[in-house]
Order: sequence, then C-alpha cells, then structure tokens
Amino acid sequence: MEKKYNFLSRDLDQDKLAKSFEDPETAKTMFNDPIIAKTLQDEFNSIKSDRDCLRNSIFKMTNDDAIHLPINLNRIIKNAKRMFDVNSRRKSDLKPTDVIQKVNRTLEELCVIPGLSKRRDQLLLDANSDSTLLTRIYLKSILGSKNVILKERLNSQALDWILGEVKSKFE
Repeated sequence: MEKKYNFLSRDLDQDKLAKSFEDPETAKTMFNDPIIAKTLQDEFNSIKSDRDCLRNSIFKMTNDDAIHLPINLNRIIKNAKRMFDVNSRRKSDLKPTDVIQKVNRTLEELCVIPGLSKRRDQLLLDANSDSTLLTRIYLKSILGSKNVILKERLNSQALDWILGEVKSKFE
C-alpha cells in the first residue's frame, strides 16, 4: 500500500519525484510544506481506512468478492488518454493537492437521492453516504493522486474530463 498510494513513502525521494512533474518545484514543496504533506498523508490514511472497511464490513459476511459497479473507470481513463493525447513518457501538469481536491469534490457531489441538496436531513445524508460508499472507495483507490500522476500520467484536462464522465455515468 505504501508504494502504490503514498507519495511520501520511502521508495521515492525528491529527485525522483521532480522528474515526474512539469514544475520541479512541486516535488520540493511536497516534502517541505507541512500542509501539503498532511494532505497527502490524509489521503493515504483515507485509502487505508477504506481498505479496512472493505475487509471488515463489506466482504466480511461473504466469500464472493465480485462487485458490479455502475462505472468502468479503467475504460474511461483509457478513453481520456486517447482523447487528450496523454503519453506515459510526458510529465504531468497536475499537483497532488489539486488531484485530491478535484476527486474529493466529485465524491461529495455523488448523489443517489433526488432533491438531497434541497433537504439537508441527516437521515437522507446518511442514506446517501451508505449508498455511494462502494463507489467512493473504488474511485479513491483508482484516482489516488500518486496513481493519477505517476502511473497514468494524466494531465489536468484529462482528469477533469474523467471526473465529469464519472459524475455523468453515476447519475
């Protein structure tokens, strides 16, 4: 998990990270700015708690680990790479904090209960949270900042398009 999701893991140093960003200062600020470091650590802790939720709550009662979700995110990412000419050798123009903010904003907008924005009843908010839990976990695991920037090498246009497609497919 450390290698796959944590930007501040021991396998990466500032010099290695600087090669992945268009702006080499991004890597330096990740290691030196405590606010950014906390944001990255919070993202990693959230993914770990999601993993624990899957293990201890969702999959605990069943032997079947196959789940059908309304979004084929891998296909959406592949289409975005083709549409926006994303090359695996190019540097990403995204910053990890931007990815985290955009993904979290999209996760907050996922809604299965019509009219939820007009009625802020706690029971409805809890029902919506429970209904979207699995999809939110899935999206956070695939669209983690380290995965988006270092593995997929997405640019900001491609990420915005992906998040728009996710929202539209979910609705």
